[in-house]
Amino acid sequence: MTIGGTKSIPKPALILGFMGLLPFVSMACIAVIQSPEVDIRVINTLLFYGAIILSFLGGVRWGIAINDTSSLPLLGPLLVSVIPSLVAWVACLVTEETGLFILTVGFCLMLHADYKLPGAPDWYLRLRIPLSLVVVVSLLTVLVSY
Repeated sequence: MTIGGTKSIPKPALILGFMGLLPFVSMACIAVIQSPEVDIRVINTLLFYGAIILSFLGGVRWGIAINDTSSLPLLGPLLVSVIPSLVAWVACLVTEETGLFILTVGFCLMLHADYKLPGAPDWYLRLRIPLSLVVVVSLLTVLVSY
């Protein structure tokens, strides 16, 4: 997958992708406004939504893996695709600060892994980079405000 692919990002993916940032950005803004007394509901909302989205990214990998099973063994890609859900689950079980940190690392690692995601459309990484940057900044903003 290359960043400079020739196809543009489909508008539905672009619009829905950026709409998916609304909970991240809004919780970060609320955390900054409430700092240093951030309401635990803000933290939990961000943790749970972040866990869902990290799991979704694993689901994308699962979908790509099962799309073409003729050339590669399926077990490895499917195993890798469930890791984000397990990481997200752990992030919801630990302290809020640790959970935010785990999600931050998880999103960074998923972006790194997506640089080498065979079978993804050319535009996928071009969409993932700005979305992931906003997610990571939002998570770190709440972590610092907490």
